[in-house]
Amino acid sequence: MKKYIQNCEPGVCMVAHPHAWMTKELFLNCLCHFVESILGGVSPNSRHLLILDGHGSHMDVQTIEEEEKIGIDLLTLPTHTTHILQPLDVSLFGPFKNYFSSKRVVGMVKNLGVEVKRFELVGLQVNNLNWL
Repeated sequence: MKKYIQNCEPGVCMVAHPHAWMTKELFLNCLCHFVESILGGVSPNSRHLLILDGHGSHMDVQTIEEEEKIGIDLLTLPTHTTHILQPLDVSLFGPFKNYFSSKRVVGMVKNLGVEVKRFELVGLQVNNLNWL
């Protein structure tokens, strides 16, 4: 798992469950990291929007009340619809994946056929490779 975040910016974290599903504990860890990572901080006067699916690990009453108090507004997508709605896949990840795929071929030609794996993507700029 560490290979996916090697060469990332400082402060990046990744969590995973052995059975590949989110738990309340993992979600709380992610939420804490999210709050700590926001420049300028989170407060009732500096609110931030967090978009989530309706998974039970996100919908704990205590967690929701705490998020409200500290300045996080929740937008919850209906349960079992994220595979259809996929707001980040449509607006962010899809276009990025298409862009990366098109540039990957050019980069392999420029760099003598060296193939870049997904987990190496964040290191392209760090290692000053002329890819994109």
